[in-house]
Amino acid sequence: MVRLRIILLLAVLSLSLPLMGQKYENLGRTPQMGWNSWNKFASNINENLIKETADLMVSKGLLDAGYVYLNLDDCWHGERDSLGFISENSEKFPSGMKALGEYIHSKGLKFGIYSDAGCKTCGGHPGSLGHEYQDAVTYARWGVDYLKYDWCNTKDINPMGAYKLMRDALRFAGRPVFFSICEWGDNKPWLWAQEVGHSWRTTGDIFSCFDCIKDYGTWKSYGVLQILDKQEGLRKYAGPGHWNDPDMLEVGNGMSVNEDRAHFTMWCMLAAPLILGNDIATMSQQTLDIITNKEVIAIDQDSLGVQGFKVFSSDGLEFWLKPLAGKEWAFCILNRSTDDKSCTIDWNRFNLKDSLSGMSTSFDKISYKLRDLWAKANVGTTDGNRTVTVRGHDVLLYRLYEGSDKSSVSINVPLHQGWLWYGIQKPEIKAVVYNNSDKPVVEEVRLDLATDKREDIGKFVKRVKVAPHDSSEVMFSFGVKPGFYRVRLSASNGWEKRFNIGYEPERIISPVDAQPDIREFWDKAKSDLSKIYPDYNLTLLEDKSTDNRKVYMVKMLSLDSVVISGYYVTPVKPGKYPAIIGYMGYGSKPWCPDPDSNPGFVEFVLSVRGQALDEPNNKYGDWIRWNLQDRDKYYYRGAYMDLVRAVDFVASRREVDTLHIFAEGGSQGGAFTLAACALDHRICAAAPFIPFLSDFPDYFRIVHWPAEPVLAEQKRLDLSDEELYKTLSYFDIKNLAGWIKAPILMAFGLQDEVCPPHTNFAGYNQLTSQKSFICYPLKGHDVESDWWQKRMEFFSKFLNK
Repeated sequence: MVRLRIILLLAVLSLSLPLMGQKYENLGRTPQMGWNSWNKFASNINENLIKETADLMVSKGLLDAGYVYLNLDDCWHGERDSLGFISENSEKFPSGMKALGEYIHSKGLKFGIYSDAGCKTCGGHPGSLGHEYQDAVTYARWGVDYLKYDWCNTKDINPMGAYKLMRDALRFAGRPVFFSICEWGDNKPWLWAQEVGHSWRTTGDIFSCFDCIKDYGTWKSYGVLQILDKQEGLRKYAGPGHWNDPDMLEVGNGMSVNEDRAHFTMWCMLAAPLILGNDIATMSQQTLDIITNKEVIAIDQDSLGVQGFKVFSSDGLEFWLKPLAGKEWAFCILNRSTDDKSCTIDWNRFNLKDSLSGMSTSFDKISYKLRDLWAKANVGTTDGNRTVTVRGHDVLLYRLYEGSDKSSVSINVPLHQGWLWYGIQKPEIKAVVYNNSDKPVVEEVRLDLATDKREDIGKFVKRVKVAPHDSSEVMFSFGVKPGFYRVRLSASNGWEKRFNIGYEPERIISPVDAQPDIREFWDKAKSDLSKIYPDYNLTLLEDKSTDNRKVYMVKMLSLDSVVISGYYVTPVKPGKYPAIIGYMGYGSKPWCPDPDSNPGFVEFVLSVRGQALDEPNNKYGDWIRWNLQDRDKYYYRGAYMDLVRAVDFVASRREVDTLHIFAEGGSQGGAFTLAACALDHRICAAAPFIPFLSDFPDYFRIVHWPAEPVLAEQKRLDLSDEELYKTLSYFDIKNLAGWIKAPILMAFGLQDEVCPPHTNFAGYNQLTSQKSFICYPLKGHDVESDWWQKRMEFFSKFLNK
């Protein structure tokens, strides 16, 4: 009887169609939030999984964070009956969809379902073509609140008409349903779908990779960055009730924590739907922390409903702004590269007016307070430049709020002595207070001083009166022990600046903790390496070579018969040439030397086991934790022997002047450079910068990474501190540095929070060979561009010796 009534209703439908042509306007005022089954479970869904997920969405705080929709994707379907009505798969959903919907609703959640505009869904189940009104009425009877409507098997179908038809059917059914158009952006739905659906897909499918494309021949799926790039130019079409949809979230599905955080952040900057697709039952605490960060979610759910935009890009970094309600802003830096990047934020560079929102940043006139949304901490204001480091494939995200007029008072901190002092010179920090008003002002300036381990050691406060349209200086002077220190300057008007300084870095004492058998340990490793035939294999890369130098892909065998790789570049003209071996940073993408640069040198860039060129075959996880419990199997025993094998290879080449083999590298590569010099005296000079892997106990007290993964592994393995640091002591650069005979030129960034200067000097101060260093006071985990010329000048000094 119920089916008969429905058929009669459908029969008179044509009489009311002109009145039905609108979507439900009261839905989707902010981007939808929820969970969808497809990305993790695909077709493997059933009633128990969905009920368990509903329970967990409540108990783990997802509902409280705003994730209200629980959506079944493809493969819930049974067959259509003799009248054409769809049913659920009774084996997977024995209680039926109506009962399942009631269970979901009982948890305070909303019930979402999936169909397709074609004759079949993407998974081969019955689509809604020709059954739109029947399906809409069925969904209403089941209590459905959300429909994802896909676009498979739609040959010769007009997308605008197909989606309008289902919109009208949903309206006819009488139950408010959020209508999610999944047309993949092929027919530019942003131009026509605002009156049809509440969101529309702008691209093909996402998959769990940060920077990849997967080609299936007839279609492709995309990584996070590829989908992000496809949003260019679309922001003007989005707003409350009608959202661009760059596809569901892959957070918790196998990318790194950095990549998950960046993915989530950029979707929030895009005002994108936040539809989770991970296994809630087994997700890590890190995943939960990311997806339930309410301060970040608030950027996505902001009531202004304006999508963010990229302001500009530089050196692998993208700088984004998003207008927010209340004349606030979200500011984001995305690091697209795998290398940690430092930059100085000059807020005046972001003075702009957003034509879409009508808002202006006005950094020259307004002092905004800064809230770091991932650190969940207030970190100062936009007065003055700010130097930051963004880890590889990660983000920095600030909320800029409660802006105050700064036209009356501004403060500047000049760079003095490079913020590095020596001898009897006491560190001095100067702040210049400017009064731009017509009245005298009194400003209180405070300096907080702490060690690099964040131990407070002093507070200083000075008040200064500044005449109208004049300036006054405030000088702080203090005595400290050799070391590096954190300075926080703040003022009563809300201004704040943080930076690092140093005093007598070459007198910092980081005691050597080498084990008595450390030499025997490395002699045994080198002996084991010598028993492995290297089997050098060179393949000419014509597409990378030029008339000046040839480029080869090199493969060879290293310790434990592991294959390692590298790019080898050699001058075309016969002769004997000095060689530079380049060691790469942690997790760096493969890079090849420019064949048109350094024409008088041979260059070899090594990829150690499991990294860079060899990462596709990586079996070592995230490297630094691999076999941490066993010094003889620890990842870096093999990696350090890869460094020696690289020297073996270069020294074997007849075009190489073996008396002039140089080494260089940054971060992990900086540590590799020093380790190679300690273990192989064929290197005649080396130029490491921001070296890693040194002074582990102090290092882990200063930084979050790599402390967090290493200490988590320590806990998992149930290692004592003594056991942990005993193993690491064999690989600590400070314990190897005394073996080095080659001259060393080291560079470091004073503001580095990845490889802090304290740890750079732990190894440097153990050197007994000729040595010198260059400090870049404004740089973090990076160096200035002049470093590359300085290191070549350094190498050139040895060519005539």
